Amino acid sequence: MDLARLFTKIQCWSCQCGDSEDPVEQKVPVTAMEFRFHHFPDARERRYSESSQGGTSELASETHQNKLSPRELQRQELKQLMRKFATRGMDGVPIQLFDELSGSVRPGMYQIDDLLEYIRLAPEETADSAPYAGPEHIAYICQVVAVASGEECAVHVESGAWNQLTSADQARLLVLVYHTQPHGSLPSVDCRKVCFLESDAASCQMFAMCVRILRRYMEDARQSRHNRLEEALAVLQEGQKMYATQQKVMDTQQEKIERLCRSKPSGTQKAAQQDGPREEAKGEARPQAGAKAWAKAQAARAEKAEAANEESEEDPAEDENEFLGMDTREAEQMIAALQALLAEKEQIHQQLLNEQADAEKRLQALREMGSA
Repeated sequence: MDLARLFTKIQCWSCQCGDSEDPVEQKVPVTAMEFRFHHFPDARERRYSESSQGGTSELASETHQNKLSPRELQRQELKQLMRKFATRGMDGVPIQLFDELSGSVRPGMYQIDDLLEYIRLAPEETADSAPYAGPEHIAYICQVVAVASGEECAVHVESGAWNQLTSADQARLLVLVYHTQPHGSLPSVDCRKVCFLESDAASCQMFAMCVRILRRYMEDARQSRHNRLEEALAVLQEGQKMYATQQKVMDTQQEKIERLCRSKPSGTQKAAQQDGPREEAKGEARPQAGAKAWAKAQAARAEKAEAANEESEEDPAEDENEFLGMDTREAEQMIAALQALLAEKEQIHQQLLNEQADAEKRLQALREMGSA
């Protein structure tokens, strides 16, 4: 009850265009049930309200149409025409099938599916039969080659059969030419033709116009879908090229690291192995001297060799440590660069996956739009 009073107060305030302290405010006692029916009417009340306000809505519609431009008015008329055609076609439309060989007509009907993808035309006796059973036709909108109405049908109908029709029948005659292949230009033997009479000339013109509009819409949707797929394919190919380039750079860096790791230790071992034969060659090449001179020289050399050995025990170790430190730093730098390339590769790969998922979503949306 408090909630109803609150809404009543707000309603009175909005109606009087004042605030809660306005002395001219009028309070109307409303119960909770009355408030519910007043503010939230059910379907029956809405229908009654719409029917009672039909004249007002029509007047508002006319006023709105007067404000529209000629192009927008034409677009509105086409929308209404398509809505009428789809509603009428889904319910099934009685027609007269025309046989141009015999010149006879027989009752039949055509029906459009809920997705506006194909038109099914069949004689009255086989209207409930299975698809393609008997003389019925199922023409997909995207496979329609031509649709003619009225005098345009004279090009598609035999002259003898055309002359047998009266002028009124010629005005409501329709010819639908379609093929059964998905795409591509086809020879005439692959095309099928069905002739039928609509109820009047206006319905005949509406059928031809709406079928042409649907065919144009499907062609545009297919072309747009094709263009979007080409764009997505180009993006994916560019990403694959970038991925291959990054992979090649990483392979090169990996080979360089492995080559450095193999070459540096083997070079130090070669240097150590070459020192021994060099000393032996020097010893063999020494001239033969006297025993004392040789002993004295040998002792001096031994002292020098010991001193040199003591120095060499420290210096090569330091050189080797410094060399190994340089190798370690280079290897760390190469590993860091390799890790950065790996991270970039993963990022590019993830970007490609996201773009592929995006392209699939857009393709699905386009298919749904085409089916709608």
